[in-house]
Amino acid sequence: MKSRVLSGVTLLLVVMVLALVTGATEPEPVRRLWAEYYFDNQRYIPQADSALVRARAQLTGYLGEIEIPPVKVYLVEDLERFERLIGGRFPEWGAAAALPARGMIVIKSPDRHRLGKSLTELVGHEYTHIVLAHKAAFAPIPRWFNEGLAMLVGMDWSWENNMAMSKAGAMGQFISLAEIDRVNTFTGPRAQLAYGQSYLAVKYLRDNYGDSSLVRFVSALAVGGSVDDALMAATGSTLSEFETEYHVFLTEHYNLVSLFTNTMLFWLFLA
Repeated sequence: MKSRVLSGVTLLLVVMVLALVTGATEPEPVRRLWAEYYFDNQRYIPQADSALVRARAQLTGYLGEIEIPPVKVYLVEDLERFERLIGGRFPEWGAAAALPARGMIVIKSPDRHRLGKSLTELVGHEYTHIVLAHKAAFAPIPRWFNEGLAMLVGMDWSWENNMAMSKAGAMGQFISLAEIDRVNTFTGPRAQLAYGQSYLAVKYLRDNYGDSSLVRFVSALAVGGSVDDALMAATGSTLSEFETEYHVFLTEHYNLVSLFTNTMLFWLFLA
């Protein structure tokens, strides 16, 4: 009887260990030209790969040729595994993370999480962070430029961003570019404003100083230049001077009038 009990306990332990091992096993990678995909649900791989290829082409146009190893892209359903892969906790509003030093992108699965963005947008956004890090020789990149270019490539600008910017302009709540470095500590609405201002700052830079300004900015950082040095190379202005002219642009385009217009468009759309 005793031997049967011991055998039963042993069998149970073996089953539990196997279950733990199986649960910790990563999905088999699916390899493409520029990436390896480790997806809990592989039906999303064609969409993700298409988005990455498109982002790569766009970034080549902005920053020149891209020479980086294939990135590892994870799509995970379990939140604990997501945090384990990125190496720590993440803001609740965050849907994906890039780890440039490890050549890795981790995205929450739309099967289990409300992402607020499409998979196409998230892949393009996070891949931009990886490419930028390599282009800048892993020098520090100001968060507003990093996120702004990622949003430009990811095409993740919406009517909600317009509304958030208009509200901030009407209430005088724009934040400084330097403050955006702390975006991971912001609440959802303030984070949305920080991302929106980042996007508009990079768009303003590109629209007014050309695509080559992006290359000049990143190249200056890559050789150890400061943000002032990078903006001087890109625009001929320091950060303070650039932010002054950019702020004029913000207040001209996002204010009480634009808030009223966006609100009217919203109600017309509902009607």
